[in-house]
Amino acid sequence: MARRLLCKNCELCIEIVEVKMGIYLIEYKADTNYVLGASDQMAGAAVVLRAKGTQNRFTLWDLSYDTGAITLNSSAGKLAIAPQGDRIAPEALLSLAVYNPADQKQQWELLKSPGFILSGADNKLCIDNKNRVAKDGNPAWLYQFNGSVAQQWNFVPLMSLRVVAPDEDLKVAK
Repeated sequence: MARRLLCKNCELCIEIVEVKMGIYLIEYKADTNYVLGASDQMAGAAVVLRAKGTQNRFTLWDLSYDTGAITLNSSAGKLAIAPQGDRIAPEALLSLAVYNPADQKQQWELLKSPGFILSGADNKLCIDNKNRVAKDGNPAWLYQFNGSVAQQWNFVPLMSLRVVAPDEDLKVAK
């Protein structure tokens, strides 16, 4: 939903797009052939880079801009990205955990620094592609926010994707 506002100071119209929640691919900005995904559909599964075209059940995420939750779409909101062992520290690997809306370790700041996913528990940390390795299965971890390419992500809404035949690669609609 979009609404127009009139700025009282400069008389310019601005458009604000309100997004509460949506289904997204989280694309690795440094190499858009890869997306953030899960190694499996169960609690404890590693959060990793997946090649674009990997089955959607491992790569589509529900993002809630209200709560900061990032849950695996195929889990119906039951599995969220969280640090393994509940450890909020640099180099803590990320995995899927049973979603608990009260758990700050499962909350992410998606709007403060567009293109980055900051930890809600410690906004000096963010989701980072470990060692900048662009390959299927490379782990994601928490790392000190520094703006590097390993920490930059594109949020690609489901509505901008097109259906493909089983032998075609997943493409973003133009």
